[in-house]
Amino acid sequence: MTELICGDCRGQVDAEATRAYYDAYGKIAGGCGCAYCRNFAAAMKTVSARLRTFLDALGLDVRK
Repeated sequence: MTELICGDCRGQVDAEATRAYYDAYGKIAGGCGCAYCRNFAAAMKTVSARLRTFLDALGLDVRK
């Protein structure tokens, strides 16, 4: 677990558990081919390296 602090808010993040969830169920969240989901996936390719690093530290897949 990693502690996440954002301003006055604190939370615990289990990035490995999140990654394991994506490994097990990622196709459910990422298998959609509708225009909205394709647009979101394309837009997320343009996010800053700083945001991508932050989301990766949380274990989040930025395409979903």
